[in-house]
Amino acid sequence: MLYALISDIHANLQALDAVLADMDRRGITAIYHLGDLAGYSSSPNEVVDRLRERGIPGISGNYDSTVANDYKHCGCRSESPRQEELSHISYEWTRAHVLAATKDFLGNLPFRIDLRPLGGHVAGVHFINTGSVGRPKDGDWRAGYVLLEVSEAAVNAEIIRVEYDVDLAARSVIESGLPEEFAEFLRSGGRTMEVTSS
Repeated sequence: MLYALISDIHANLQALDAVLADMDRRGITAIYHLGDLAGYSSSPNEVVDRLRERGIPGISGNYDSTVANDYKHCGCRSESPRQEELSHISYEWTRAHVLAATKDFLGNLPFRIDLRPLGGHVAGVHFINTGSVGRPKDGDWRAGYVLLEVSEAAVNAEIIRVEYDVDLAARSVIESGLPEEFAEFLRSGGRTMEVTSS
């Protein structure tokens, strides 16, 4: 059985659509999202709509629960004063632009899902870093997700990177009124933030 795990879409619809198209070509058994659907990019409502249309279940990330409950801050970890400032700008923009239906969807996400693909416990516990669909920080701008192959014999994980129209995503960020730094972050896979935060 082939499963896909996606996380940290962060309102990047172009990256999400590219990842879903790649999964469709691979014949994935099921897809699960691991939260942080909103923030830092321009399409939080469209991302939620896409997941809802596709019936992709998942859990809440800190960004999802804080937006849904109108907390004063996203709970994001910042490594510099500028990153802290940008996180507040992103969070306020997101809160101002999410529709009531999006907020409701985010607020109803569970904090945990237990999956037993073989009908019971798979021997041992596996920890997998899924990377980020919409906001990679490792210097590789491509969208990332994890492909899991689950069988009676083993659980194998493969990190998949998918090219997408990052220039369109970056333009959408700028046109939305979000800081241009977010667009550069997408184009560089997070490397420009290191330069501006030092």
